Amino acid sequence: MRQIITIDDALLKSASYCLATDDINEVVTIALHELIKNHPVTTDKRRQPPASIAGKGKILADLVVPCVDSEDFECLK
Repeated sequence: MRQIITIDDALLKSASYCLATDDINEVVTIALHELIKNHPVTTDKRRQPPASIAGKGKILADLVVPCVDSEDFECLK
């Protein structure tokens, strides 16, 4: 696949020197492989709450049974 990318000249030169190659494609390929190896993708997309709020939740009412009597509902009158 062909892509056009802009890479800082000094960064590319340093990477080429570290890898002992002048082949830009090889430098980019090795860099991408290293990135993937060192930063694996997590499959768990669920958000986790901060540990600082653990145990601080309170149950205020039942979700099935109302917390007030049905006689107190003004909208039912």
